[in-house]
Amino acid sequence: MQRFLHHIGDVSLGSGPWTPARVRSLLGGRMFLGGAYRCHTDAVALQLGELCQGAFPEYRGRWEVFGGDWTGRQFVVDNGRGDRVSIVDPGFAEVLETDVGIEAFHDEELVEYAAASVLADLLGQWRAAGGDLPAQAEAAGYRLPPFLGGEDAISNLETQDLVSYLEVFAQLRLQTRDLPDGTLVRTILTESDG
Repeated sequence: MQRFLHHIGDVSLGSGPWTPARVRSLLGGRMFLGGAYRCHTDAVALQLGELCQGAFPEYRGRWEVFGGDWTGRQFVVDNGRGDRVSIVDPGFAEVLETDVGIEAFHDEELVEYAAASVLADLLGQWRAAGGDLPAQAEAAGYRLPPFLGGEDAISNLETQDLVSYLEVFAQLRLQTRDLPDGTLVRTILTESDG
């Protein structure tokens, strides 16, 4: 991860094998790339990992969360795919599989392709439109997610508590995952609605 560490100006973390646990231990609780990329602490990663695996039970036991982006997408190492990084996207209710491990994700994807990997350009548009940088425990999540027919636009984003956003997403994804594409969802109830 030397390129990433050099990019963020912190080469003092040394070398050695990079694992999700090591990323969380050395970088957890910090934001990088102008706040677009966030590394989680162990406690936060465990909580968010449970929510992600609850939304995608077919991946239960395979994922280890290490970070996320400003929109609430979570980055996981998938031990069912040779420790490759996957991106859990709550807005589109999908898992995006990369072909890189955690070290290459940091050195290549985050350094060379930040616009795609952490939606850095979109963050600039969000800020230019008057949106505040979400805090570490927040996300600029969709009011109505695109997977339920919401618009993929800055005007459909709002700052939300990250855990609450992922809790609602997990419930919605489980309730709608077996519906045919294009099915109209008229009423949305969450566990807190009773």
